[in-house]
Amino acid sequence: MRKLLLTAALAGGLAVGALTATPASANATVVAEFTTEADYLAADGTPLTETNPVSDPAVAVGPSVTSIEATVAAETGLSTGDPISQEYEAVGKSVSLELTDETGETSVSVTRVSAGGDVPETVVADPSQPFTVSKLPDESSLMTVDGSEGATVSTLSPKGELTVWSSETVSASQLKAWATVVNSKTPSPVAVESEQPIEDDTMTAPGETAAAVEKAKAAMASTGNDSIAAKPSCQVIRDSKPYKHNTDHISYGGTLSCNTKGLMSFSVGIEQYRGLGIWKSKAYDTKTNCEGTILGRLADWHCAKGTGTQTYRGKVGTASLRSPNGVWAKPKSLRFSGEVRINCG
Repeated sequence: MRKLLLTAALAGGLAVGALTATPASANATVVAEFTTEADYLAADGTPLTETNPVSDPAVAVGPSVTSIEATVAAETGLSTGDPISQEYEAVGKSVSLELTDETGETSVSVTRVSAGGDVPETVVADPSQPFTVSKLPDESSLMTVDGSEGATVSTLSPKGELTVWSSETVSASQLKAWATVVNSKTPSPVAVESEQPIEDDTMTAPGETAAAVEKAKAAMASTGNDSIAAKPSCQVIRDSKPYKHNTDHISYGGTLSCNTKGLMSFSVGIEQYRGLGIWKSKAYDTKTNCEGTILGRLADWHCAKGTGTQTYRGKVGTASLRSPNGVWAKPKSLRFSGEVRINCG
């Protein structure tokens, strides 16, 4: 899993061919790089199918978690939600941040995980996507993917600290600038010292989001709380998991339902698990500053041929209402759906 740069010296007085064995740890430097999956496995890398999630997402707590959160916020100028951790086989715990601006129109996901060595290119880029890899001054590798599903920029430190930045709304060049600075300022592993449950008051409706919305609207009408004078209160109604339809599409939907009119912002997305604790966005649907009391979104991904069976989850990103009588916003924690294996494409 690791590429080792070894140096050796002849022991004084020994004949050629009679070298004294030196432990690799004594004069070896670990240099982690992005590599092909075949080379990764040939170097005894853990198969990606053996790095699956073994815990539910939770709010991460710890000094180094707070430190990287503050560094990312200061560099980007964006607001960070609660840092989310999840544990994976053979990898340990990842830490993820969801960044947004005040309007909800800008959204960036950042994930840090200690990969411990080389990382297959397929973890952060689909085989069909073109990408570039360059070296940073500290010998970290920087991979850039700029495709139809948005931009992804990943840094991999010499010691295997992997940080993945992805966005459908921010350019690859901007992500590269942020990622380069954060990589240089956070070289050490991020330790999750404790966890707290994610606050989640959403309603789940497996494949029945539309029906649940109608029930919510009827409940509002019965209480008479649909006027502009009411104190803002909203409910997120979402699918319990992504689902397949039309043989080669995966969808995930949700609705923000409020008791008073105002400017609504709401977004949902679909993520595919790539291995080593990294999830990649496959579809994203957002609407901002839309006046009303009901706002629904549906993320839909057309599977590429050969996608096969993969693990997916849905997420609710932005969810807020601004009215003359106040602001309602979801808790800072991301709302992830359950995970599901889907054969598609």
